[in-house]
Amino acid sequence: MEGMGRALSFWGSLGLALGCLACGGGSKDGHAVDFDGANTLPTADAGNGDESVPYPFGSAGPWPLLEVREFGEAEGLPTSSIVDVSTDAAQNVWVAHRQAVYLLRPGADRFVRFGAESGLFIDNAMPPGITAIAGGGAGEVFVGYQGAEITDVQSDPLRFRGKFDRALLGADGALEVVHYDIHNNDAVGFDESGEVIRLPDGSVDPAHTDWSFHEDRTVLRFLYDHHFFPGTLYVGFNHGVARVDAGRPDPIHGFDYADHVHPDVFDANGTQRMGDFRALALDPFPRHTRSGGEQVGMLWMGGRWTAGARLWTEGLWEWTSYAENPFWIAFSSPPVFPVADGESVYIMGIAALSDGSVFFASGAGNWGFSPLGIARWKDGAFAYFAPEDDLGLPSRDIVDMQRLPDDSILIAIAGHGLWRWHPLDAARTDHPRRVEGLGDIEITRVSVDDRVRPTAVYLATDRGLVALRLE
Repeated sequence: MEGMGRALSFWGSLGLALGCLACGGGSKDGHAVDFDGANTLPTADAGNGDESVPYPFGSAGPWPLLEVREFGEAEGLPTSSIVDVSTDAAQNVWVAHRQAVYLLRPGADRFVRFGAESGLFIDNAMPPGITAIAGGGAGEVFVGYQGAEITDVQSDPLRFRGKFDRALLGADGALEVVHYDIHNNDAVGFDESGEVIRLPDGSVDPAHTDWSFHEDRTVLRFLYDHHFFPGTLYVGFNHGVARVDAGRPDPIHGFDYADHVHPDVFDANGTQRMGDFRALALDPFPRHTRSGGEQVGMLWMGGRWTAGARLWTEGLWEWTSYAENPFWIAFSSPPVFPVADGESVYIMGIAALSDGSVFFASGAGNWGFSPLGIARWKDGAFAYFAPEDDLGLPSRDIVDMQRLPDDSILIAIAGHGLWRWHPLDAARTDHPRRVEGLGDIEITRVSVDDRVRPTAVYLATDRGLVALRLE
């Protein structure tokens, strides 16, 4: 089932940018990022070439080279409600449960539990609680929460619920936590000379700002950049995608995060559609910039209604400024898959490959939605693959899709385990093959750690945590 479609040209005009501010929230031992944007935690090193990180890029790392290893109750880890998993630059393994975070350090044989009593802002989450996790620098972890449904983006009483934490692991094994109650931070005032209007203490003058919009509340996915622009965190929310440069405030607005941007489309009634950004990926292929140069590490993002890509910028303000940094591309007609603008596509995973092709997986999304399969975009055109008929997969209910360093793609299918596809390798079959040793495991999230060799893959599953190494 092959087809072609139209994509917006480079610097497509359908990406809109809004921003958000981190401010206070209640918890026991955690801190909140104050309204002046000051982050009380130091910058955690990304670990790329840092001597303090014991496992440099390309090493085997500290974990056994077993093809498949399961972690559960024997290791102090629950086997239900595991929603996400990630590693940080020191190869600590962080696992997200709905009501707690679990840590396995190199050399340890049991996980350590952290909950609300440890300073995490779980009590600020709406049910079911924790939604995502990402390891950052050495001993650094980000924890995302369920937020409230939006009734009024500026004044509904639940607008402060959800969002995410940043925590650093101390030498004593405790967490120091900062909570990000992010809302827009792109409404900075400028005087006639182009300078930011500030108070005598140097902070942005609130009389010339409007930071009252609370659109991003529920974290659906994190992506931490260890390779291209180390220390950059991307956050896929219910509404848009935010960027965090933790501990490195932007000189214009004074915050260490930028919220937010999103590709969007308009339906037949003229209603703007954007949100539910569950798919984030970094691009290894050099992409042209407006200045005539090239950049690797561009961010691809996919949501319920469409997808797009945005280049990295030196400053956070520029990243959210639509006038200065429009989307590199934003898809419409079709919105990735061959449906009308405004119809759901539910992009659950993106794999950007080194030849410039980008693969998008449509998944189950809401109840009653029939997934649309897999789309490949390259050189301005789409091709489409039916998972069952074209690829021989057992189902089209894709829950996640991730790239491996050799340009193969991992595809997790609800109730049918994990599959590996080599779409660029002419010497191999065109059909994905099941990853052995897993069976029909129920996978919630796939996390790829390509800083070690062989590549480490971590799966959040209905059996707990599963780890494997893939050549």
